[in-house]
Amino acid sequence: MDFKNLIDWKSFIIGTAFTAFICIISAQYQLDWLYAFAAIGLLYVGYKSKNMIYGAILGAISSTPLFVLAEYGVFGPLSESSISPEITMIITLIVVLIVGALVGFVGAYTYKNRQKAIALKEQQAKIGKNKTKAKKNKGKK
Repeated sequence: MDFKNLIDWKSFIIGTAFTAFICIISAQYQLDWLYAFAAIGLLYVGYKSKNMIYGAILGAISSTPLFVLAEYGVFGPLSESSISPEITMIITLIVVLIVGALVGFVGAYTYKNRQKAIALKEQQAKIGKNKTKAKKNKGKK
């Protein structure tokens, strides 16, 4: 496989970096409301992907910095319960990957729906032009 042309590397790197940057800034200055905007980076990664499957995969991969930040305690302590740290780490990784895949999938789905809407609008514009021309031609005859 040719991953160089298969993945939009620019959007992947920018989206991943944006997600991590927003989370770091949110944690540094205790701006909890800003965490929600970290999903914009993952949406961007999914939006620029080739299809919805790649959107989900790239969204999951680009969410791995969130897992690293969680393990370093940026978001606070993970758990004070009796569950072992290894299991907590595995559960955290699974949840972060699932959320990243879901958000990346939504970004790719949004792109697909946008393309359909653009095509439908162009098709309707073409139909409207033809009807107008037909009416003008009937009036001249």
